[in-house]
Amino acid sequence: MAGQFRSSVWDPILIIAQIVTIQCVFYLSLGFWISIVDFIAGNYCSLEQFFSFEVLQFKDLQGKLLMIAYILNALTSAGGLWYVVQRTKQCWDFAATAHVSHFIACWLYNARF
Repeated sequence: MAGQFRSSVWDPILIIAQIVTIQCVFYLSLGFWISIVDFIAGNYCSLEQFFSFEVLQFKDLQGKLLMIAYILNALTSAGGLWYVVQRTKQCWDFAATAHVSHFIACWLYNARF
């Protein structure tokens, strides 16, 4: 298999390491953007901003800035996804895995669907 970037051998350790890395990139970049947003708005960072849907509202400045932080996090996570996975066929899988695990974490945190 000389000349190919990656072999087609099933490597579960590599896949698990990539999933963990993508999750770390997702939450670290989200924490970075939320801390910047909180600095601008003069608020304190809390887990509510990561996992609660109730803080994402258009009616106040904090909610709008938090939505901007999530949009910037999507761009940052896409860059991290491209750097870590480096295969277009697998990027959708890893992105879906990151968002499904975030959905489950939000569901557990809020204790409701």
